[in-house]
Amino acid sequence: MTSTTPRPLLLKIIPWVVLCLLLFFSFSVFNAMKEQEDIEAAHHFENQVNVICATFKNRTDDIRIILHAGRGLFQASKSVERDEWKQFSNSIILNNAQPGILGLGFARWVNAEAIPELETLVQNDGLVNFKVWPQSNHSQQTPIIYLEPQNELNEKALGYDMFSETRRQVAMQQAYANDQEVMTRSVKLVQDANSSAILVYYPVYVNNTIHETLEDRKLHLFGFVYMPIRVKEFIERNMAKLLDNIQLEVFEDKDLNQQNLIYDNQKYLNTNEQSKFVTQKPFEIFGQTWVLRFSGLKPSVYTWRPYVGLGICILLTFFIFIVFYNSTQLNEKAEKMAHQMTMTLEKKNQELLNINNEVEASRIELKASEARFRAVIDNALDIIILMDEDGRITEWNKQAQQILGRTLEEVKGKNFVSHLLPIQKQQGLSLPAIVNQRVRQTLEMVHHDGHKIMMEASFSEFKVNERRSYSCFCRDITELAKQQELDRQRAATLERMNRLMVDRELRMSELKKQLQILQNQQKGSA
Repeated sequence: MTSTTPRPLLLKIIPWVVLCLLLFFSFSVFNAMKEQEDIEAAHHFENQVNVICATFKNRTDDIRIILHAGRGLFQASKSVERDEWKQFSNSIILNNAQPGILGLGFARWVNAEAIPELETLVQNDGLVNFKVWPQSNHSQQTPIIYLEPQNELNEKALGYDMFSETRRQVAMQQAYANDQEVMTRSVKLVQDANSSAILVYYPVYVNNTIHETLEDRKLHLFGFVYMPIRVKEFIERNMAKLLDNIQLEVFEDKDLNQQNLIYDNQKYLNTNEQSKFVTQKPFEIFGQTWVLRFSGLKPSVYTWRPYVGLGICILLTFFIFIVFYNSTQLNEKAEKMAHQMTMTLEKKNQELLNINNEVEASRIELKASEARFRAVIDNALDIIILMDEDGRITEWNKQAQQILGRTLEEVKGKNFVSHLLPIQKQQGLSLPAIVNQRVRQTLEMVHHDGHKIMMEASFSEFKVNERRSYSCFCRDITELAKQQELDRQRAATLERMNRLMVDRELRMSELKKQLQILQNQQKGSA
């Protein structure tokens, strides 16, 4: 009976030490993941901000292209008629359609004294109710004469003197002063007073000449190609998906107060949490400097991943703890089992050794048996041939080698019928057919030099490892056959001679009878 000793204290406390270390590691991983997630969330936020700014830039570039195309139309024609402007505007707006753009228009730069003449000209062009409004004391006015597409809202704006409103006036003055596109600060549209909008102007000059000085540009100014744009619709519909998780505030001045706030998407997802990320970007747009302020919370995907990682680590920690704990509990049992298995293996090894000895003895006996078998067949007076189920020669004794003139190496694996029998006897003949006759047979076999040998053969079938095999025992009867042939010929000659003697006797008897008859006839006649 075996006795067990108490396990050392160290083995008992190892699982608890491992548990503490793994818990410390899990919380370290959790903190590292949180820091990494904060960095990735900040990068994600910054990328979103950059994409929104790039989208802003692309959309303003599209507006710039349209304005330049409008100015190019005036440069390419001596005069631009209403129908020509309509066709051009509709085609370019359709090809470059952007939400928030209300249309493409042209405002004529005209002296106050020429207003009646301009009204008459436009009325004769089909707008019978055209009037320049509101009344103004300015020496120069810029009434809207073209605005496409024609709809109910845009028709309200025709004739409106944009120079009469301060913000529009400042933008137009900056436009021809610098010969570039200039945007107004936020204004109320005359066709839609409920919407906050901006207008972008681009000057057009008489005779399409380049003017270096401000005086020349003002003197040769013909009008302005312009675009009215609703700010809210322009931003939200162009960047709807980009603003799902970001609050965007647009200020039309560097002073970030409510008076300068022209857009706030108000989509900050009904949360009272303070913004995790806040950044602002100055944005140069048509002679103005907007400030875009972005605010965003960390996306939820960056919030829960560290906790998922912590949960997985804790689960793995307790799993490893249980494994260690159970391993210490099972250590003694494992040792006992190992001892038992060792004893069993030793026993099995001894059994295998005995089996190996028996196999070796059997191998020696088999070798001796093969030697005896070889001695028997080699000393046999008859030819012994062994074949497999396909008729291929597998064994061939010395008597076969002497009589047929071939060694075992020469015939091994060769087919019995096709290799040993004469060609003329092979047709339609197979080894199973020969064996199935089950009688001693007389066969002709071919010697190595080609001459034929008469054999008396007997065939039998046997099985080795469940596979059919065949044996053939042959005796050379060539001389015997020759003697038998001579005896047969002698017997045939004697038979023939006996028949001739009998025939001679029969004929002599007949002749005697005939002679007796003649003698009797002669006596009677005498």
